Amino acid sequence: MEITLGREQAVESGSAIPAKAPTVIPAKAGIQPVSFRENLLKEQEERASIRAYDRAKSTDDEAIPFEQAVEEIEKRGEP
Repeated sequence: MEITLGREQAVESGSAIPAKAPTVIPAKAGIQPVSFRENLLKEQEERASIRAYDRAKSTDDEAIPFEQAVEEIEKRGEP
């Protein structure tokens, strides 16, 4: 199993890497600090948000203001 670190975590660990290149580190048996796991989860959430944004931008749908979207959803009775 391997763990991929983003640039920030790799820089903190002293790894010399090019900008924006992920660093793959083999996972070792043992206990990892909670902050390490939190950073991995944070990075995963950020990537998911970026993918969602990219999907939304790639459609030909018309952009509408947030307030209008909320009103339309409430009219349809969706949660």
